[in-house]
Amino acid sequence: MINKADINATNTQQIRDYCAQNGLELVAELPYDESVTEAMAEQMPLVEYRDGPVTEGIRKAWDRLSQLLSA
Repeated sequence: MINKADINATNTQQIRDYCAQNGLELVAELPYDESVTEAMAEQMPLVEYRDGPVTEGIRKAWDRLSQLLSA
């Protein structure tokens, strides 16, 4: 999983390349989202605080990790 994947395109690509070269699945790329900090300030889980791209990415990552762990 790459957190804040949209902040540094070069680093994000290096992580993608590393995963591809080493047979590692990249389960998610999460964008930077200020609602993460807002949810923390409100002491709420992000997935309950607000829907958005990062929340959707977390849900998709959770689903994929659940699949991998149950296989």
